[in-house]
Amino acid sequence: MIISLSEGEKSWLKRRSDETGQSMAEIVRRAVQRLQNDDQQSLDEILAQTRGLWRKGDGLRYQREMRREWK
Repeated sequence: MIISLSEGEKSWLKRRSDETGQSMAEIVRRAVQRLQNDDQQSLDEILAQTRGLWRKGDGLRYQREMRREWK
């Protein structure tokens, strides 16, 4: 397989490889895996994982109060 990258992308990939000690191919494989995993996760799953993280009371009320400052 051949992947076309811009010179800037190649430079970044080379620097990242040098910094981490991983091959450029391994970095690309991990990036593809990460994208693949993200695509498989539905919005409902993401919401279920993050439900209950806000601990400061009514989130909608907090948003409205913060936005009042914008006026």
